[in-house]
This record gives sequence, C-alpha cells and structure tokens, in this order.
Amino acid sequence: MLGQLVMEIKPESNIEKIDISNMQSGVYFIKVVFADEEFTHKLVKK
Repeated sequence: MLGQLVMEIKPESNIEKIDISNMQSGVYFIKVVFADEEFTHKLVKK
C-alpha cells in the first residue's frame, strides 16, 4: 500500500455515486467525511 490520494470528490448532495471503472484492480480505502462524522471503508476492486 502506497498511501496515495487517488481521487477526491466534493459531493453536491447526500447521495453520490462514484465511478471507479477507470481505476486499477487493488485495495482502496474510502474516507467519507460528512458534517461532523467520518467513516473509513475498505474497497477491493477485482
């Protein structure tokens, strides 16, 4: 894991779809920050 930022999105609403079709296969960590809450999720793209 390299710890690089590969994408940053500023959503325009509470519901946002993220197109990851152009990203390489691998393990990614998604950090979601909304108001005063923060979540980190692991994503495995095959």
